[in-house]
Amino acid sequence: MKHVVKFVEGSRVLIEGMLAPFGGPKALGGKDLDREFFSAKTAFELEWFGDWQRPLLYHHGLDPEIKTSVVGRIKVMPTDKGLWMEGQLDSAHEYAAAVAELVDSGVMGLSSGSVSHLVETDAKSGEIKRWPLIEGSLTPSPANPEAKAAPVKYALKSSDAIEHLAVLGVAAPEGIVEPVIEEPVPEPDREPDAIKSVLDAVVKAISPQAIHDVAVMAGAVCPLADMGEMEGKSAPAPLLAVAGKSVETVPAIDLVAFQRDLSALAVKTAQDLLAP
Repeated sequence: MKHVVKFVEGSRVLIEGMLAPFGGPKALGGKDLDREFFSAKTAFELEWFGDWQRPLLYHHGLDPEIKTSVVGRIKVMPTDKGLWMEGQLDSAHEYAAAVAELVDSGVMGLSSGSVSHLVETDAKSGEIKRWPLIEGSLTPSPANPEAKAAPVKYALKSSDAIEHLAVLGVAAPEGIVEPVIEEPVPEPDREPDAIKSVLDAVVKAISPQAIHDVAVMAGAVCPLADMGEMEGKSAPAPLLAVAGKSVETVPAIDLVAFQRDLSALAVKTAQDLLAP
């Protein structure tokens, strides 16, 4: 469906055209290419912005040269056929002359833009029930409109809309900001205090003798002199005294094995403590 935009008579800056027509091409059953359509009941939320506060883009920001650069601003007026738009091109824009040339050639159409998370559509009929109008876009119309219908709407991310509005110095309404849905944090199986209690109990339950035995399993050597000192005592020689011997006479402890075996001991002790 071709909705041509043209310059207002006597101006090289002001343009006008139908931005959001009701219905769609007859060939498509009165709907657009997405099988959807605007109607007189569509909520465009026009009160969100004043005149000239909505940005004007070129080809929805898809052009590799102009990209998402704001080329002007628009104001809209409801009619019985849809939303009529007047646009004001930014004459200081880098591509102002090129855009004006395309408007002169009669190959430019119009397309409306909203924010995707605010759009509401009747899935059965295709009627667009809510389309908060955020932006207007100049878009090239095909040479043969029967071959490919020109787009009449598009939905963008809220971050893009906020950026485009900022170019015009316009604050985005609160509703435009897409809510951040935080992933729920899974509740631990046990309360933090309970977990701490179990860990404390594990530490207390692992005897110095048990740690000594694990160190020996990992390669630490316990000299006989140390063992002699242990006679009649309840605890073995300190681990640092065992594992910290000169590397020339005592083989180095396998720290990986020590960590693994000590972890296994802790797990077993915790299971024993938690056993009914």
